[in-house]
Amino acid sequence: MDQSNQGGKRVAAGGGMPKGAKIALITAAALLVLAVGAYAGLCAWVASGQRVYPNVNVLGADVSGMSVEQARQAVLGRLSQSMQGRTFTLTDSASGRSAELPTDVVEPADLDRTLASLVSGGSFFTQGFQYLHHLASPVAVSPALAFSQEGEAQLMEAVSSLSADLSRPMEETVWTVDDAALVFTKGVTGMAVNEQVLRERILSAAATPEQGLEIPVSLTEAAPPEPDFEAIHREIYQEPADAYLDAETKEVVPSVNGVSFDIAQARQKLEQTAEGADCRIPLTITPPDLTTEELNEKLFADVLSQTKSKCAGPSERWYNIKLAASFVNGTILLPGEEFSYTGLCGPYSESNGYKKAGAYVQGKTVDTTAGGICQLSSTLYWATLEANLETVERAQHRYNTGYLPIVGTDATVYGDSPDFRFKNDTDFPVKIEAYMDDSHWLHVIIYGTNTTGITGDPYSVTLQSIPGEIVYEANADKVPVGGEPVKDKERTLYNGMKVEVHQRLRDKDGNVISDTVIHTDTYKSRDGVYFYNPADAARLGIDPATGKRNLTPVTPTPSPDVSPSPDVTASPAPSGEPGAVETPAPTVPADPTVPTPVPTQAPAPEPTAAVPEPTPIPVPTDGIMPPPEAVEATPAPEPTPEAAGQEEAAA
Repeated sequence: MDQSNQGGKRVAAGGGMPKGAKIALITAAALLVLAVGAYAGLCAWVASGQRVYPNVNVLGADVSGMSVEQARQAVLGRLSQSMQGRTFTLTDSASGRSAELPTDVVEPADLDRTLASLVSGGSFFTQGFQYLHHLASPVAVSPALAFSQEGEAQLMEAVSSLSADLSRPMEETVWTVDDAALVFTKGVTGMAVNEQVLRERILSAAATPEQGLEIPVSLTEAAPPEPDFEAIHREIYQEPADAYLDAETKEVVPSVNGVSFDIAQARQKLEQTAEGADCRIPLTITPPDLTTEELNEKLFADVLSQTKSKCAGPSERWYNIKLAASFVNGTILLPGEEFSYTGLCGPYSESNGYKKAGAYVQGKTVDTTAGGICQLSSTLYWATLEANLETVERAQHRYNTGYLPIVGTDATVYGDSPDFRFKNDTDFPVKIEAYMDDSHWLHVIIYGTNTTGITGDPYSVTLQSIPGEIVYEANADKVPVGGEPVKDKERTLYNGMKVEVHQRLRDKDGNVISDTVIHTDTYKSRDGVYFYNPADAARLGIDPATGKRNLTPVTPTPSPDVSPSPDVTASPAPSGEPGAVETPAPTVPADPTVPTPVPTQAPAPEPTAAVPEPTPIPVPTDGIMPPPEAVEATPAPEPTPEAAGQEEAAA
């Protein structure tokens, strides 16, 4: 019998939640809802109040539940109350010196921000938690203290008062230089009130006033810093420098001693020196290779060469040579510098002061501006050879000048080229002296410093003689019938030659140490020309075809209407008298040194002089020195009529 339905009731299989459990569950849910509601209400209350959380103490003032402004006033009041009637006493225990500072110089730093962080805020649902947390756990806040603006001024005044008695200024190390040493005066350590430490101690005491407001003063030593030895060395250091002659002022620039010192030695000696005492560091002095005194003794101490040549006139030629000499005189060349004759004496024009004098133009001697100035360039070239200076540019004349004792030591110039240039290849400056004396001798002297004792001794060797001749040129405009031949001043006789020029060097004792051929020059010959009237060719014995006077003169037949005086014979006049005729030699002698005999009434031709070694200055038979001519270098093109004015001046 099934008893599950006994008593007429059906019982569910397995049972259900007990009634008590259900009640408990419902109660818990209700309580949770109440708690959430209560928390939400708390959050809402906290958020709406903007009050400081509970259990908050700031600098000893309880600010719980206060607004920010109320809390600020409470904190400042508490701080003022704790400091009331008290002062900071700043004291130096060693000296007993002290200074007082009011307590109101200190205030909380950024108090409003600190209080704002203690007021409810943030997320709505976290504010309740913060409130409950502060309620359970008291919070003490100590914001940082700082000096007020007025307090800063009062602190500086107190520090200055203490520093006047307690501080000693630091003295840095200084240095000077005397003739032999670098002198250091070592610095002195200074004492100063440590302002930073004093600040920190005052603020710390203000934060805990109950521990006392006496502030010990701290002094700080300030040792002098070590000198910058490297910078001092750079300032003192000096390379030795030789004395020299300034290129522009031509004055002696004094020599300089080299100066230095040992940095390691200076540092060590200064460390061992007492404060305030002197420390001497010896300087290393290095003399230059050439001192001012030595340069002054050696400068232009030696005559390197001295040459002179006789100047032929006229006065315009002398004037031109003097003018060129004034340009050259006093010239100083430093070692390595070049001398340019044209650079100093040019332009060869009237605008530069030159006059017209004899010069060669297309083989003739004509008056040309600056005629004669080649005599100076030639005499100067000769002087540079004796001084053994380096020749840079030199050109010979077309014809032998005749005024130099050594053929081949001439130097022609005209226009811009050729120029005469040489270089001072010695170790010292050279100075040139050039002038013409009252006897018309041109002098060139080169001064310098001969450190080797070597001098130049130039000479030349004649390799070939090229004699000129006397020729006669018919010209009825210049010579009347019956007149004697007239010399053409534009074409005087010059003998040519080929010479080999040597530079011979001698040592200080006169011994020859070298002999070098420096150039070979060929000077052209020029025929001397006389004008005659063509009607007198037979009478003078002139061959019109050759221009030579080598025919037998023919005496003119007297006119029939002229009867000789009874007491006058028809015999020729004695030799040497006017009208006397002598038979000349039929040809020019082979030896150019033997004059060609001509009739006594005819002008005597210029002799063709042999050229000894050295060549003497030729003196023509007419007693007039032919103006030596500066001409173009061999070979040289004949100038065009337009360029004729730029021909080289007669030497």
